[in-house]
Amino acid sequence: MPAYLLPSLHDALAQNRPAELLTLAVAGWFRYLRAVDLDGAPITVVDARAAAYSRWPGPAAMIPARY
Repeated sequence: MPAYLLPSLHDALAQNRPAELLTLAVAGWFRYLRAVDLDGAPITVVDARAAAYSRWPGPAAMIPARY
């Protein structure tokens, strides 16, 4: 996701294009990385970089303050 979705979102914002659906996709991805379902039960995150993502300080660290 970081290699595809985040650059697309960045480009859309930089070019003042609509980004609502890209933003929704990023939010869904962040929610998935929490590794719990809507009831709080654990789920398995199937991603080769899942361990690296678990060390991230959170979504806010990836989004520039001006957005």
